[in-house]
Amino acid sequence: MVSSKGLKEKLFGLLMKSKENYEKEIKVIKEVNEQKDVKKEQAVEEHVEEIRKIEEEHDIKVEELEIEKQKELAETIEKNKDRPEKLAEDIAKILSSEFLKKR
Repeated sequence: MVSSKGLKEKLFGLLMKSKENYEKEIKVIKEVNEQKDVKKEQAVEEHVEEIRKIEEEHDIKVEELEIEKQKELAETIEKNKDRPEKLAEDIAKILSSEFLKKR
């Protein structure tokens, strides 16, 4: 027969073992969550950097396009300075707007 003191010690030992296992599980869960958070943060940083690069490239291309349009406009103005109708039509084409002739 098991004494009540021995039984209490065994139950206490089981409870302590359960508590240790629980604490280990919690520690593992926290570590996994921390790793996920780090990976998520890295992915967000990479995404933000890619967006920044795309925006920077877009700004450069828009700037280049504006310079090209300015050159094209200057050439068109010089070429058609004596022909106002042709000048207006060519400028409208360059600026992608519709040219309406006077009726």
